[in-house]
Amino acid sequence: MIEKLGITPGPWDTNLEDLNDLCIYDSNGEWIANLDSNIANARLIATAPEMLEALIRCCINLEDNKASLPRTIWHIWTQYFIPTIEKATGKKWEDVKAITEVPHD
Repeated sequence: MIEKLGITPGPWDTNLEDLNDLCIYDSNGEWIANLDSNIANARLIATAPEMLEALIRCCINLEDNKASLPRTIWHIWTQYFIPTIEKATGKKWEDVKAITEVPHD
């Protein structure tokens, strides 16, 4: 799904054996990025595509059910989830939905 947004799909992985040359690789072993020697950052970055896809799916499901959402969930969705997706993709939420064409679960 996220490859339609120009993002390399997950899963990504790290080479934690060489702390002086931490890298992120895609599922085909292709290099994505070099990192500093912070293992926690490397693990977080390696999970980015899967987290983004999960967040997009969650937001689509929330939007489909927004009439029945408690106000706190609506607030979290509009103030945190949607801006995070827009920041990660560089696109407006409406464009992300149109591009990804995620089937409704």
